[in-house]
Amino acid sequence: MQKVEWDELWSAQEVAARLRVHVYTFQRWCKAGKGPVGTRIGDVMRFAESDVERWIRARRVVRDECA
Repeated sequence: MQKVEWDELWSAQEVAARLRVHVYTFQRWCKAGKGPVGTRIGDVMRFAESDVERWIRARRVVRDECA
């Protein structure tokens, strides 16, 4: 039987801390459909590390757009 590798699951607070934004800002992004894909486990949302990283990479901009 093959071993399944699992991503670390982060809370909204943990993702917000890593992004250096307030947790309410991160939650607002998620409610508006602008946040990373999440997984609801019971009443709690969790975010897989790989999904957060993919979401960040998708938002990269070229230098000319950084202003």
